Amino acid sequence: MMNAAREKRAKIRAPNPEIPMALRVEKAMEGIYICCFGRDPIEEEDVRLLNIMLSAVFPSVDESDIDRIVTTMAKQVADGERATSYPEPKALSKEAVQRQMRIFSFFNRIAITQADIHLLIGFYQFTLFSKLLFCTRFFLSLKHKQGWSRKSW
Repeated sequence: MMNAAREKRAKIRAPNPEIPMALRVEKAMEGIYICCFGRDPIEEEDVRLLNIMLSAVFPSVDESDIDRIVTTMAKQVADGERATSYPEPKALSKEAVQRQMRIFSFFNRIAITQADIHLLIGFYQFTLFSKLLFCTRFFLSLKHKQGWSRKSW
């Protein structure tokens, strides 16, 4: 679909559309919420982590704008204003579940430190949305699986 749009723009010699970075942050936040939180509320610690990750991925956007976007989303979810019906996630194939379990077992075997997590964020910084989702899922799965709290950071 993107290639078709690119080819169509090339035929008519139209420039690529300029999409403001703040709008990209909002779309990334919506995608993270849909993929990682489902219908669950966004906790204060999650807001802090989302601010850090979005600031790392979108360095050209002011941190105050990112904070505003994240806190607005959290308030809307808490107030029930974000009651949009999203399709239920599809069940993963057996191979995909096995692949994820191998990755999680690998991370459980090695000692993961805060420096390693910051290294992961830095490594995935250059690819915007898809890698942000991976990091978010990774953080949230570790947080819930190992019972991380603010004191452990």
